[in-house]
Amino acid sequence: MRLNEPSDANFIEIMSWFSTEEELSIWSGPGFRYPFDLSSFKSDLKLDSLKSFSLVSVEGDLLAFGQYYLRLDHRLDLKE
Repeated sequence: MRLNEPSDANFIEIMSWFSTEEELSIWSGPGFRYPFDLSSFKSDLKLDSLKSFSLVSVEGDLLAFGQYYLRLDHRLDLKE
């Protein structure tokens, strides 16, 4: 498995998961446009401001997509 920057092919696959506005809303929360195209989907993911990753199998299959951000400007301080 590899953790990669998401590709357009990954986004196109993710877009195929949703056939209704309700399905998209459950996954994405509010603020996503429907119907969407690749450009609007990527824009609504806020790729410029949210760190995004795709988990891809050795065969190249998309296994997962995730994003993260600092909430309330807090960082987790891990101490061993």
